[in-house]
Amino acid sequence: MQKKIVLCLGNEFIENDSLAKKVSEILSNKFDKNKFEFVNINDSFQLLDYVNNEELIILDVVLGLENVKLLNLEDLKLDNITSAHDFDAAFFLKLLNKKGIQIIGIPMYGNLENISEK
Repeated sequence: MQKKIVLCLGNEFIENDSLAKKVSEILSNKFDKNKFEFVNINDSFQLLDYVNNEELIILDVVLGLENVKLLNLEDLKLDNITSAHDFDAAFFLKLLNKKGIQIIGIPMYGNLENISEK
């Protein structure tokens, strides 16, 4: 059985974009390392390295969420792209249109332990 890859998006240096990586640290110690691999992603372009993995889970903060929520590609909003700097995870995921990706959205703010449990 292939490991499930959990891609944790965000920037640990920006408070409201770092929670997914903090949650991944907790979860990586709770889940079987033979079944799950937690990978921190710093750049949306890095998603391309994992598109061929069939067991792909993405963990990311989502503006406006109050609780942890399972999302699909249709839930992702694309903002206007005017420069290369504007490419984000939503753009790449919709571009790839890969079925079977599980996206776990977490709130930008909240109790780290409670969010990790959910």
